[in-house]
Amino acid sequence: MSNGSVWEAFIPVGSGGSTPGQDGVGVSNAVIDGNGHLLLTLTDGAIIDAGVAKGANGAAGATGAQGPKGDKGDTGNVGPAGADGAAGATGATGPKGDKGDTGNTGATGANGVGVPAGGSTGQVLRKTNGTDYNTSWVTLTGIPTGGTTGQVLAKSSATNYAVGWVTPSSGGGGSGKPWYFDVPQASTFSKLSGDATQITMTDDTDAGLLIQSGASVSGDISRVAFKTLTNKALDWDIVIRAPILMNEADYRKAGLMIMDSTTNRHIICGQMNEYQPFGVIKFTGLVGGYNGPVGDAQVFKSQPDFYRASCVGSTLTFYVSRCGKNWLPVGSTPVGDAFGARPDRIGVGFNISTSNPLQATMTVDCFKLTGPAV
Repeated sequence: MSNGSVWEAFIPVGSGGSTPGQDGVGVSNAVIDGNGHLLLTLTDGAIIDAGVAKGANGAAGATGAQGPKGDKGDTGNVGPAGADGAAGATGATGPKGDKGDTGNTGATGANGVGVPAGGSTGQVLRKTNGTDYNTSWVTLTGIPTGGTTGQVLAKSSATNYAVGWVTPSSGGGGSGKPWYFDVPQASTFSKLSGDATQITMTDDTDAGLLIQSGASVSGDISRVAFKTLTNKALDWDIVIRAPILMNEADYRKAGLMIMDSTTNRHIICGQMNEYQPFGVIKFTGLVGGYNGPVGDAQVFKSQPDFYRASCVGSTLTFYVSRCGKNWLPVGSTPVGDAFGARPDRIGVGFNISTSNPLQATMTVDCFKLTGPAV
């Protein structure tokens, strides 16, 4: 049987001396069907269902012990090549190799043109004409000896190399600037103000020192930029050129300022449009004004550009001019009447008492402070 079962069949056989009977029916095939039944096929074609011949599967038996290790199998075929790995880090630099053998000496080059023979101390080599390498030694006419500070070298005649030291004219034209152009640098001034705002000063090589008053304020507030005298006990003279622009209706004053550092009182010689437009002299302090006598002070309908003050002995004198040479005296006062002590600060600035937001401006292109006190 297919599942290992053995079945036996017993068929009786006749005996004695009788005539043999016909052959019996035998089994030609035996199978177990899907339901576990034994099916017998007889020789006469009949099929007998002999019933259940196969029982249910028994429980799985315990796992047996591991068998011995088998022999090593044959080496398999070589697989395909894998993809290239990433490049490794660069290795350290190897040691320096030995110096190579010296190369063969090159061919000798052609001789150069060279420097012409001759010449003497102080001479220089100069092209004689347009031909290549045609040169010669010559003596150049140098800068003439002599001259003083401020002089320039100028042609003295049409002859070649005829030059000499000359003093340039003090008038305008040569440099493109007017004769009076003498602009101070903003960095050479100190600043002082009656409030937290200082005037602004900007250097301009073409126009001069550009000055703005700062924001408007009430209360006669002065904003000043000044230089300090070395010895205020001695005499001095100051000339400035300062075109001024400010609203005529405002209470503002601007121009040359003469100040005493012990009291901060100062005199303004410039444009005054308080009460009477274009007055030129005003007494004031850093905060609030005060009255001071200037017996012959003048008032003008048009504004001068040049302002001047001089302190000689015990007297202060003020001047104005259109050209900077033709001066008009406009007032004088004893130093003791104007200040508590001799003034020692000379500069420019503004005095402001207005709510008008428009700033006042002035451009200083001349500031000449001279005298033994400087």
